[in-house]
Amino acid sequence: MITLQPITDPQKLEEYFRFRYRIYAESAQQGFLESDNGTDRDAYDDTAVHLGWYLDGRLVGCVRFVRPIPGEAPLYCYTHLPEGPKQLVGDLMDSYLAQDLPFVEVSRICIEPALRTLAHTRDFVLATMAYSHTLQLDQAVFTCFRPHASFWLRMGFTVLPGAVGWTDPKVLEVSDCMVYRHAYLPPHILNALPPYLEALGHEQAA
Repeated sequence: MITLQPITDPQKLEEYFRFRYRIYAESAQQGFLESDNGTDRDAYDDTAVHLGWYLDGRLVGCVRFVRPIPGEAPLYCYTHLPEGPKQLVGDLMDSYLAQDLPFVEVSRICIEPALRTLAHTRDFVLATMAYSHTLQLDQAVFTCFRPHASFWLRMGFTVLPGAVGWTDPKVLEVSDCMVYRHAYLPPHILNALPPYLEALGHEQAA
């Protein structure tokens, strides 16, 4: 059974940072790694929400919700967005924060290669969406490579107008900015969430 769980224990966090490093190091996305020390960790991790996807107790996937931090680069995506899309993401973030609505960046989405089937990826994303809703983190942005955009659109995400078709300097891939808002999810996605919400409730009660 695969379950999504928060990661807070220091030992499990270290495992998670090493897992992230391995997934990126063994892929075409090596450019996102800042060092070759075997651990992927940055300033955004200190206040982020970290989630692990576990199969029979083994970490097979992960994601983090990056809360804005002080400074000129409040979100991780600021480190690789060109100026135009960066301004649009900033305007979106400011509009939500001005309404006292929490806003995060979904970042470091990693899944073991053997589990990257459409069914498993859909399960992982739905579980992540359910967990974000339990935390009331219902507004988010993230970047994705252009070939993956169609999947995210089917999952109920939308593109950020004007922040599309830019080339990511870290990996030289054409990328888009995607937006998540729970209140705007289509009915077929909202109807798919209750089993994942129920599963999370059982995990939190255990």
